[in-house]
Amino acid sequence: MFMKLKAMDIITIGAIVALAGGLLTAIGSYREKKSSNDQMNELQTSSNNIYKKSEDQLKQISDLKSQNSKLNSTIEDLNIKIDSQEGKIMSLVKQNSDLSLQLASAAKNIYGNVTGGSSFCELDITPKSDTKARMFLIAHGEFPQYEIGIRIVDLDLFGKNNDYSEEGINKSEAVLNIPNMSPKSAQQLGDLSADFSSNRKGFNIFFSARNGFYIEEIRLFKIDNVWKRSIKIHKEFNNELLYEKDDPGIPDEYLKESKH
Repeated sequence: MFMKLKAMDIITIGAIVALAGGLLTAIGSYREKKSSNDQMNELQTSSNNIYKKSEDQLKQISDLKSQNSKLNSTIEDLNIKIDSQEGKIMSLVKQNSDLSLQLASAAKNIYGNVTGGSSFCELDITPKSDTKARMFLIAHGEFPQYEIGIRIVDLDLFGKNNDYSEEGINKSEAVLNIPNMSPKSAQQLGDLSADFSSNRKGFNIFFSARNGFYIEEIRLFKIDNVWKRSIKIHKEFNNELLYEKDDPGIPDEYLKESKH
């Protein structure tokens, strides 16, 4: 059985339904608006966070730039100091080098003055007759020479007739001793007795001194009644050449035949 509704009841029910619909619509609108506001708030908050992070990053970048600028300035200062120190170091190196050279030169001078260093002597023999020659001792070098022993060997007499006896050797040589010689000086030693009657004569002269041993080979040639000399001086043990001189006017074939 169905209940019959009156018109008023239907209107009331319709009003209730409409009111309920309006409430539901209002509630939906409220929820939608609230959700939209929440989203806007979230977006605003996110935007604020991003802005803050950007500000922080910009500040960090600014700080890094400032630090980089200070670092560059420090590096420039250090480079300037390094250049300055390098200049001082090079100056000290040069001073040390100069001092080392001065010390080496001083040591060389001391050694030379004590031993004679690289100085050596030359014996000049100039015939003045058929039996006599004048002798001059000439000092070469920057240092004095000490305890000079001189042994003059006449090559025409040494080993003549294969006589190498003590008596035969004594006939062929003369021995002199000189206490010392000043640098770049000369000293007359007297006369040397020998046979100068031919046009050629040869001597080997053996020197000993505090600074070592050396040999002078002197060859004499009488050309147009004038005696000319060919001289060669070398160390005894390693044959290092110390001095060599040929008077002008000596024929080349004479020099070759002399067999220095």
